[in-house]
Amino acid sequence: MRDTATLLERLARRWADTPVVSLGAILSALGSGGFALAILLFALPNGIPGPPLPGMSTVLGLPIALLAAQLALGARRPWLPDALARRGVPGSALALVLAKAAPLFRRLGRIVRPRLAPLTGHAARRLAGTLAVLLALVLALPIPFGNLPPAWALILLAVAMLRRDGVVMLAGLGLGVAALAWNLAVVWTLLVAGEAALHALPDWLPDWLGADRLAGSLA
Repeated sequence: MRDTATLLERLARRWADTPVVSLGAILSALGSGGFALAILLFALPNGIPGPPLPGMSTVLGLPIALLAAQLALGARRPWLPDALARRGVPGSALALVLAKAAPLFRRLGRIVRPRLAPLTGHAARRLAGTLAVLLALVLALPIPFGNLPPAWALILLAVAMLRRDGVVMLAGLGLGVAALAWNLAVVWTLLVAGEAALHALPDWLPDWLGADRLAGSLA
């Protein structure tokens, strides 16, 4: 994890004064880091507190989904199509997130270590990739209070693959399933609340606005 922290610090310095950093540039900066490091870097801006960046979850969620799908299918190297690679994020905001994350990863280096190796093997990585696709798609949706849980799950899965830590892999899988359930519950609650509000609307409208006709159409 210390090597990861050093990389984050170096990238933070590089992009601090860059107006926009393309997703392709982010992927290229990782060198031979592979899928785990790419997913980690794309998930961090949604999982580490920082300045509000409207649309960031959608901009980064879609490439995570594509990279995770490649991982699940057993691809050897991460790749993004030009249409996604040309999309960008504000460099100063990204640099701030990476600078905040670096000390955390230095501390994680004392805890995270290779263990329970079968849980980070080829089959486990494919399973993690499959779950990561679902998490990334949820991350890309504008669901209230829905971004942090899937982002944290993606970060844990990436850390587990980077350090071959089966315990962290189990934590990431568990949190990932919980994040999907949480977002499903949020969407269901919003749908139920929206339906209830729609049925209650005629009671709040004066007759001259057509409250009776609206009530009849909802009946």
